[in-house]
Amino acid sequence: WAEGEKEYLRALELDPNSAIVHFQYGDFLGFMGRTDESAVQKARALALEPFQPFFASRVAHIASRDTNQALKQILYAIELDPNYWFSHAMAASVYSRRKEYGKAIEEYRLAKNLSPDQTWTDANLSKVFVNAGKPEEARAILDQLLLRSKSRFVPPSNIAMVYNNLGDKERTLDWL
Repeated sequence: WAEGEKEYLRALELDPNSAIVHFQYGDFLGFMGRTDESAVQKARALALEPFQPFFASRVAHIASRDTNQALKQILYAIELDPNYWFSHAMAASVYSRRKEYGKAIEEYRLAKNLSPDQTWTDANLSKVFVNAGKPEEARAILDQLLLRSKSRFVPPSNIAMVYNNLGDKERTLDWL
């Protein structure tokens, strides 16, 4: 970890205006439990690239405990690029945190329509369905992912997430 941090610091020394390095260093710091420093790095990335939807939606989602402020920033990211699936997924996550499950479902479905090959939104949508009292909808997502995994790669962690959302710890661990 110490060597990894040295490499991030060296990259920033070589290019202090690299938004992606600031952002990735922020992720690294977050993994290390250094959340305040992480937020500073991610905010710097956003300041360097204010019109980059990924930074705008991710920074808002991670850094803000205030869901109103996070949603405002994510909706700005959606304005920047209404067809960027990740911003819609981040909006869905905030709506879910606010227990606005109908809006969360709508945003996850839109994200999935914009990027149909990824399965991350499926796994997250299953949690919304469980929280909304619709476990049968989450089970349907699991069935689709299992079927899909027979013909193409589906990250096992996404299938594990759905099993976990459904409360099946044994199968969760099997897929992990």
